[in-house]
Amino acid sequence: MASVGEEPIEKVYISGGCARLKGLPEVLETRLQVPVELLNPFRQIEVPEKLFDPEYVRDIGPLVTIAVGLALRRKGDR
Repeated sequence: MASVGEEPIEKVYISGGCARLKGLPEVLETRLQVPVELLNPFRQIEVPEKLFDPEYVRDIGPLVTIAVGLALRRKGDR
């Protein structure tokens, strides 16, 4: 937080396999004194419930953030 500058950190998003460790968001919230939330890359993506179980999609969200980001890229994106 010392290198943030003048803008305060308002929220922390966590992702990856360790993000799903039981109690991790709460521990980070307590230590950092800011809200902590699991990153959900499917938040604004329509996922057909007939093809994918919504609970499964929610569970794997934090694990696939990079893959989803890469899949959303267009030719020429950097």
